[in-house]
Amino acid sequence: MDRSKARLSPYDAIAGLYDPWSRSVTEDVDFYVAEARKAGGPVVELGVGTGRIAIPIARAGVQVIGVDSSAGMLAVCRAEAERAGVGALLDLRLSRLLGLRAGGSRLLGALNTAVADGKLALTGSDDGTAILWQAEGGKKTQTFQGHTSAVSRLVLSGDGKHVL
Repeated sequence: MDRSKARLSPYDAIAGLYDPWSRSVTEDVDFYVAEARKAGGPVVELGVGTGRIAIPIARAGVQVIGVDSSAGMLAVCRAEAERAGVGALLDLRLSRLLGLRAGGSRLLGALNTAVADGKLALTGSDDGTAILWQAEGGKKTQTFQGHTSAVSRLVLSGDGKHVL
């Protein structure tokens, strides 16, 4: 991709400030690391940002494919992964992920590729639903209902049979 023509993400401007600001947000990291270990890897994290979750997963020995729309956040993630000695376990990719945004849903959380070889993506929504999508083409395959509040974090179990 020609970066001179790439659209800048609003997160590019704060990429260097994000980690100091979010340093205290750690309550979900152990959960994602445990799920990644169960999956056996590799796992895909959409919205990988600076690697707050991806780097601890890589430290646990699980390969991570990290996707983000911010080149600045990915640069910080790459540098932090190298400092942590896990750069070889991270495959970072710049993408706008627009094909999966629909119906008020947003991309969230760590998604594991044990489900249909990475051909599916899972999104959460403010209306309390979670939607399973075909990654190519953005077609809905299943809607999960019944949550009483916004679905703000999602992960698929290692066997791909459960949404946690």
